[in-house]
Amino acid sequence: MNDFSSSDLWASINNDMANKDIDFESFREPLNKLNSRLATWDPYDLKSYRYFKNILFNTAMSMTDKFFELYNKINNTNVGRPLYVFVKDTKVNMEYLFCIMEILFLKDALDKSQSIVEIGGGYGRLCHSILEIFPHIDKYTMIDLPPIIVIAKNYLSKVLPEDDFRKIIFIEADKANSVKFSDIFINIDSFAEMTQEVINNYMNIISNKGKYFFCKNTIGKYNPKDIGLVDYIRNDFDNASKTGRCLDQIDIFNDNALRIARQKYLSSYIPGPQWKLIGDEIAHPYTYYHCALYKSNTYD
Repeated sequence: MNDFSSSDLWASINNDMANKDIDFESFREPLNKLNSRLATWDPYDLKSYRYFKNILFNTAMSMTDKFFELYNKINNTNVGRPLYVFVKDTKVNMEYLFCIMEILFLKDALDKSQSIVEIGGGYGRLCHSILEIFPHIDKYTMIDLPPIIVIAKNYLSKVLPEDDFRKIIFIEADKANSVKFSDIFINIDSFAEMTQEVINNYMNIISNKGKYFFCKNTIGKYNPKDIGLVDYIRNDFDNASKTGRCLDQIDIFNDNALRIARQKYLSSYIPGPQWKLIGDEIAHPYTYYHCALYKSNTYD
């Protein structure tokens, strides 16, 4: 007789199910182990990073040949041992994937520029990428808080050749007014964490000393319950809900809500009346982020 018996794995699962009453009102909720076996993995994946790598892998798989051409121009992208996936014989990690997507969006402006100021550049991923891909850029200024500058200096001195590292000027945030004219000002994922007053002060600098402004930030705030976040520090969440220029709480997985929020975002981050929006796009794979490029009318 043909054997159709269950595997040892399913014998164990079946035994577990037999000893439980099934509530059909809730058996498909997150953390319900029954449906995670019958249909999909549990949305809460607390003991692996498969969801993260799945997002990274699928995003990298959607990239063009131009993306990989640029990615492979950058050396030392895996310093610090980030998670990565293999696509087209390339080790791709999330942060440098973002870099190339940002560079592709900015390429026309970068081709015409020689100087850049990045406000809140973190450990320096974009600075590293731009200086390796665009050798004609001769000055890159990073403005940040003192502890972050220490990290950026150490990282960039390791990943960049000496000649490129010498192009970088580090300015502590409280000395931001000392910055000189720059072709492009950049802010990625930090205006959304600053107070209105601080953003206004930076915008005054950008408006008076910049030609282009690239902004990539969140287009609104979200409710922790909408993403299943239950373990968080309430005070930190309350503080975060008051920062940035886009303060509306939105459902970040509702395309209508995102569309409305994007329009508010684009008008919120224009540096001044003498500036105009010249390009924008959704910052995939996280669609509640948006890329916007503004240009001063002075340079038309």
